Amino acid sequence: MKTLHILRSEPTTMTQNFIQATSADGGNEQVKLYQENIDYNRLVHEIFISDRVICWW
Repeated sequence: MKTLHILRSEPTTMTQNFIQATSADGGNEQVKLYQENIDYNRLVHEIFISDRVICWW
């Protein structure tokens, strides 16, 4: 199962722990929106091919 994590801000320690816990079963992809040069076409593609998408604010 592929999980996509979309991070709007830099994750706290608790957020990182949640990401690790929800991604223990396989594929894990992270998109960091707080960094520059976001490829939004790639982001939309990743959303549609992922089994699960979690947004972190």
